[in-house]
Order: sequence, then C-alpha cells, then structure tokens
Amino acid sequence: MCCVAGKHQIALKNLQNNEEIPHSVLFIHGEISEKCQRNTLLITLNSEYRDNCAVSRINGEFKSLLQLNVGLNKLTLNYCNAVFSININHKVSKNTRSVTPLYIVVRNHDGCFQAREGNSPVNACARISVGLRMAQMVFAEKLRAHGGTGRKTFHLSGDCEVFNSNLTIKEAFTMTESQLWSFFARELIDRMPDCQNRKFVAFIGCTRYCGTKDPAYTYESIQAATVANAALGSGGLALLGTGCLFSWPERICDVRRCLEDETKVPLDELMDNSAYRRTYGGCFATTIGVLLHEMGHIFDLAHCSEGIMGSNCDRVDQMLTLKDFHGQYGNVPKRHVPTGRGTRCTIVRHPGGMAAAFSAMSHSNGVYFTENCLTLLDTHKWFNESREPQLDAGLAFNADTREICGKYPLRLVEMRSASGLVERYWIISTSESTNNIYFSIPSHIQLMKCTIFCIDAFGNILTETFN
Repeated sequence: MCCVAGKHQIALKNLQNNEEIPHSVLFIHGEISEKCQRNTLLITLNSEYRDNCAVSRINGEFKSLLQLNVGLNKLTLNYCNAVFSININHKVSKNTRSVTPLYIVVRNHDGCFQAREGNSPVNACARISVGLRMAQMVFAEKLRAHGGTGRKTFHLSGDCEVFNSNLTIKEAFTMTESQLWSFFARELIDRMPDCQNRKFVAFIGCTRYCGTKDPAYTYESIQAATVANAALGSGGLALLGTGCLFSWPERICDVRRCLEDETKVPLDELMDNSAYRRTYGGCFATTIGVLLHEMGHIFDLAHCSEGIMGSNCDRVDQMLTLKDFHGQYGNVPKRHVPTGRGTRCTIVRHPGGMAAAFSAMSHSNGVYFTENCLTLLDTHKWFNESREPQLDAGLAFNADTREICGKYPLRLVEMRSASGLVERYWIISTSESTNNIYFSIPSHIQLMKCTIFCIDAFGNILTETFN
C-alpha cells in the first residue's frame, strides 16, 4: 500500500534539470525526505535502463551510477508514490587534447592479467575503460562541488586499446618502476601519433604477484613480491600495474556491486592493495584512488599532505556507495607520501602497522582534492576546451624582486619541496584588482631546495627551481 500522496520528496544533491554533462558516467546522489518502510528507489534512464537503488535507512540517502547516451537523457526516479524526473544532456568535449587509455602487452606474453578467470586482453580493456570513465566523472564531480566554473574534466579519446610493446617479459620482470616508466614513455613518443596533444594512462598486463612469506601480509612485503608493477605518473604518462585488475568490473552497472564486494582476497594467490581491508571491493576502491592520484600528476598536480594527492585516496567506495567506511573498517593505515624520491615518480605506500584513522571529510564523501589542486585543475588546459597554446605567455620570475609576472591574471602559486610536496600555496582570486598579473613571494620565505610553480588564468605554467 502506498503512502499519502505528497508525503515523500525526492531531491538530488548534485544534478539539475537540463544540466550539461561532459562525461558519460552519471553519478546520482540524493535523498528522500519522510521515508517510509521501502528501502529501494527505482531509477530509470531513457525508459531503457533500470537500477533498483538502495536507500539509507538512517537518512534516506541514495547513490547510483548510470551510463549516459550522447545527447538528451531522461532520468526518472520512483519511490513509493513519489516521482521525480529531470533531463540530462551528455555533450562530448571538443577539447583537442585528450587522454588515451592503453593496455600494454609485452613480448613473449599472452596478454592475460593475473586473475582466476576472465583475464584476457579484451577483459582488461573493458575494465580499464570503466576505470577511466569513472575517473573522468570523479574529476568533474569534485570541480563542480568546488564551485568554480562547473563540471570540468579531461577528454577521453575512446575505449582502452592494446599496445604491443617491444619489451620482453623477462626484461619487464627485472625492471624497476622508474625503468618501466622510462621505457614505455620512449616507446609511446616514438610510435604513437600526436603525443603533444595526448596523455596516456597505461596498464602493464604482465604484472605478477608471486606470493609473500610474510605472515602479516604487509603492504611492503606484497609490493616486494610483485614484479612488472608500477604506480607512477608524470608528463604525458601515468603508468600502473594490473595486480588488482581482478577486482574491477567490465560494465558501469557493476561498479557499485564491485565496490561493495566483501569477498576475501586469497593472499597467497592474488595481490592485495586494499588499505588492509583484504577484500575485492577494497582493492577496487584503493586502486581507482591510485589511478586518480597518478592522473593528477600528469595534470601537473604535486603531492599534498592530504586528499587524493596525499594520504586520502583509498575511499572511492565511500563516495559512490552507502558504505560506512569508519564504522566498518575503523582505523585503517594512513597512506604515506615519502620524501626524497624526486618529483617525477610517485610511490604511495602504506606504513606497516595501524596508524591514525583517516581525517573526517564528510562533506566530500571521503574523496577530495585540496583547494590548490582544484584551482589548478580548473585552469588547466586539459580541462578547458578553448585554451590554445600561447607562444609568449610572458610568465617570468625575477629572483631579485621575488616577483612573478605575466601577461594574464595569475591563479595559483605553489612552493614545492625538493621531494615534490606542496609546502605553501597562494590562490589568487579572479575578483581581486586587475593587478593580479603580479605576485610577490613573501620576504620571510627562504627560496632554497624548492620549486616555485605558477599557473595563470589561461593554463600557462611557470616552474622555477632553486637548489
């Protein structure tokens, strides 16, 4: 029996009627007021796809992921006798700069990633395509919530492609992350067209976890027992291993189920990178977070003390599902961004042992970029369709006056340590006076063993390093 008409109200937190969406994956986040005993919400897209979405018993919150068609999409939500409909327009970006996902198959290897089943190159490409479309959506959602200029994200060139490398499997098994990155980066430059306007997110198909004798199965011991593995992003390439690709779905409609999957990882057989949750869902959430982190680097983001570019990139499941992360897992180990490793390659590691809990960021659903990162992305040329190359952006640093000047308004200045960690930053508001083409580094700050990074309103970048 239905309730009294008008009792329930369906509200969306992140979508508006006739909103234009540049990404193909739609994240739906809302809540139902005056909830009754029903614990599911029916979501229909274009009268074709249906999702029976769970509704929180506590606050009526709901979350869902759907695959949009290009053009106009009609979204309808039904709960008890309440109906709510909006139109969403999926408009593909016209940015001439794009991101291309690749699955690398080395010589003398069959291309199958490590998994119990469904691990062919075709399966791998389907899973990587889902991961990149999720990343595209997360970047857009975080910039929308930032309150800048709307849903900005990178342009995806298409689905994942197989890239046949000349590297042999024997060589891959003996190379470090940095060596793998350098080899594949050179190959891509030599063999792929239009590298100036393309960035690549590549997954190594021959990553192998060989098992560890460590009875505690620490993050360090698992990493040491894994070959042909990487998590490095810089310039035009983000390179990742496929050790946890077994936990990724091949369809957007399966994302929520995979994030909520409590199946235990067989620790003697498959790689566990789950922030010590030891579950398939934990592996999926953590490695999507690693993907976001490494992609941040190819968009010129540096390490931060917190957020996706720091210690908080394990909780994509908290953003996209109704899971109670803290209540279910308690104090999971906090990620550590090491120093002294140089700025090109990222090595995000878990300390061996239980550290303090993740900081509470309820307003961000556990996944967030810090303010300086969002400001940088908002202005970055890969996130803006009309940002053409400037032959002379005029960005320069005067060491005597400690002043940065340019032809266009400055938006962000960061002071990065020798290890690539943002130590200080200054966001220059567009609402300030027209003299914001200048910025002076405060005199009390020592410019030693650091890099000054600056981006202007048109995405032009200046870096100045001091030894």
